[in-house]
Amino acid sequence: MENVVKKYAVKLEEEIVNQEDPDYLHGATNYKGYDWLDTKVISTGSEFDTKEDAIAFAKDCMSKVKEEDRRNYEIEEINYGYANYHGYTDVNPFEIVRIVSDKTIEIKAMDAKPLPWKRDFHAGGFFGHTSNQRDQKWEITSIEEATPFRIRKSKYGQWKSADGSRFGLAEKPRKFYDYNF
Repeated sequence: MENVVKKYAVKLEEEIVNQEDPDYLHGATNYKGYDWLDTKVISTGSEFDTKEDAIAFAKDCMSKVKEEDRRNYEIEEINYGYANYHGYTDVNPFEIVRIVSDKTIEIKAMDAKPLPWKRDFHAGGFFGHTSNQRDQKWEITSIEEATPFRIRKSKYGQWKSADGSRFGLAEKPRKFYDYNF
């Protein structure tokens, strides 16, 4: 069994034909809480556990839209191999080592070493302000001796550890240090 969590997303091709009727997409623009944006290729922002669920969602949405305004769609497979810890504004990388069930996975910490980057620091605030902190770069590597632990998917769809720490599944590991917090 692979150490990735598979999800499926609906990608839509935007082709607006009838803009004169303000309600022409009413059934799809806010269907079951899923907002669709006016861009060329868009995502519903939702992920599904099976390809069949994603297809059913897309077909159901299209059935609520006028025929001349229907969009082409495709189902995209997403393979999550990492679970990044979100601690307020900082993010720390963890890798998935085992999938226990649909709602439980084992993860372990990864090492993140800062790579050189030019920090744009200004005086101000409590200590100072780094205006380009989104440019920071990290070398992220696996830690073989790290102890795995379990995180579980809550009834609200969030991944959490036993102590309540929040994790977001990702295709790539991510490290971010908030210099302005």
